[in-house]
Amino acid sequence: MTIRTRMLAAGVAALAMGGLAVGASSATAVMAANQTQINGIVSAVNYWTTQTQGYTYADYTVQNIAISSVNPLYARAQIQPTAKNAGILPAQWTVLTGSGSSWTVIDGGANFCDNVNSIPPAVENDLFPGGAQCAPTSTKATIASASNGLY
Repeated sequence: MTIRTRMLAAGVAALAMGGLAVGASSATAVMAANQTQINGIVSAVNYWTTQTQGYTYADYTVQNIAISSVNPLYARAQIQPTAKNAGILPAQWTVLTGSGSSWTVIDGGANFCDNVNSIPPAVENDLFPGGAQCAPTSTKATIASASNGLY
């Protein structure tokens, strides 16, 4: 085999392996959101925090936005308090459903136990590969018998 033939064979093999790696990783990892999706997700998170949490976008930033590779109709975003609100507002995750610029927060908080049935397990594991946010073994306890008006 000539040097040129070996180099060509090595290049083809590397390309084949690279194509295989891309194909395998796309099914097991979240996807980056495009700008239209980012704008819609940030808008939905802002609406949700204003309506249910009692604070606004000026109090936090939205980070770690990703689209599920299992089902692109689901996404995640993390709320990070600004420096002046650190320790006052919780850093929490949100799970959204939608597409393009139209998204709706379907759950948020530290554990997603409220609406866990509305998030398919495969999607939840895709968005949060460190483990499900509300596992079957989690302890759910009633901490209040009346609503404070925020939820």
